Amino acid sequence: MNTRELQEITNDTLKEVRNYEIVTPNFFSDTFYEKAIVVNPDLQKEEILNEGVEGTLAKVLHIQKETKEHTSELKENINEATVAISNKDDKSLGEVQSKIDDLYKRILQLEEQVYIDELTKVQNRKWLFEELLNDEHFKNDGTLTFLDIDKFKSINDSYGHVAGDKVLVMIATLTKKLPNSKTIRYGGDEFIIVSQSENKESQQKFFENINKNLAKKNLKYQGELFRVGISYGCIDYKAGEDFNKVLEKVDKMMYEHKKIRASLLETV
Repeated sequence: MNTRELQEITNDTLKEVRNYEIVTPNFFSDTFYEKAIVVNPDLQKEEILNEGVEGTLAKVLHIQKETKEHTSELKENINEATVAISNKDDKSLGEVQSKIDDLYKRILQLEEQVYIDELTKVQNRKWLFEELLNDEHFKNDGTLTFLDIDKFKSINDSYGHVAGDKVLVMIATLTKKLPNSKTIRYGGDEFIIVSQSENKESQQKFFENINKNLAKKNLKYQGELFRVGISYGCIDYKAGEDFNKVLEKVDKMMYEHKKIRASLLETV
């Protein structure tokens, strides 16, 4: 199971199970398996579950546990506030407000765990499907850039996954500098960048400048020098457009750009 398949199956599973108040380990693993065999019917159940379920399930159960605790704590605070208001007890009401403020901070931290990619600290696919889309259609007009890292597999193969992870973090950090935008790690070395204020032309210019700067920079890992580049496609979209159709179009643009970059590098 490759990284893209695993990411797709995981997000489809999370999308399914979030409709249920209680998610048991068996229910999660069965749902994960059902989604996996749609993507790749040849996979064995043991392979699917061992590779994909353990880490994701632990994260889901942790979030579920934390959410229940926060809900219970919020109910207690509301009850305390009701009593304080009834008794006109300003001191108690102030203490309740302090507890609620602290709870709010913890809820924001929990939300970050749900929507942030752990490695790169950008948004994840769950954020994309829940915040940007409505039933897989865009909520608002905007511009989308789809990019991946050139020859990323060879970076992992030549220098190791630690070096590959550092490259992923670097590229994610660079893309976050686009004004008024959100970066999403879509899967593996693929990123989506969306903006409601930066149009197609300004995004293209921004990412071309990233490539120009990367071309001048040698990266170093354990004494080995190498360079990194990105291929990308940019497209404007309208509210209500189907995300998958837009992604299909911009994916083709990205691969055309990759071909052009490869041919130019061969002539250098």
